Amino acid sequence: MSVDDVAMRDALAPWMNQVVFIRKGRFVGHVGEIIGFANGKFRVKVGTDDIVNKQVTQVELYNADLHRTARRLGDDTPGVPKPPRTSAKSSGPKLIGSRVRIMAGKFVGEVGNVVYGGNGYFAVEIARCGEDNPVDLVMKRSSDLQVVDGDANSMSEDDVWKAAAILLNLTRQDAPARKRCRTEMAGTVTPGKVAGEGQSMHC
Repeated sequence: MSVDDVAMRDALAPWMNQVVFIRKGRFVGHVGEIIGFANGKFRVKVGTDDIVNKQVTQVELYNADLHRTARRLGDDTPGVPKPPRTSAKSSGPKLIGSRVRIMAGKFVGEVGNVVYGGNGYFAVEIARCGEDNPVDLVMKRSSDLQVVDGDANSMSEDDVWKAAAILLNLTRQDAPARKRCRTEMAGTVTPGKVAGEGQSMHC
């Protein structure tokens, strides 16, 4: 170990395992614990499963009275950074059944429905149009998902185009969905008879 490494270790020793207040960036206003140091930044654990890298100037030792007051003031201050992502444990029950947009990794930007979750991951069902197997099921962490509101303003341009493509596909006579519909109806309506009340020959 070089002299510089020893000096760095000694300088950081008082900070290790210390509870700190995050002053800037992601998780601003939250309390975390310093668990390490890498690439010139502290590794700070926030909550149960989130770890962020912070510069020395972005954290300070936690003071319950001082930082509780600062956090209340920050709530009304313009320009407060975006809210931190929540842990899977706290957001899990709220996500199941929700319509979400994928914010990271494979399928980024796609919108789907959360069908179930467990062990910090959630299954998102993404509908595909014009394919024999029209549904993709992907596993994502809660931090990679953003709940989409139900109003029209929440739809992206891609969402609008996909919805239009689905509608167009259903209006085609040779569309897979219409073919399945005609096949199913052929087995429920006797040839030569008109469909009874409540029955339809259209999809």
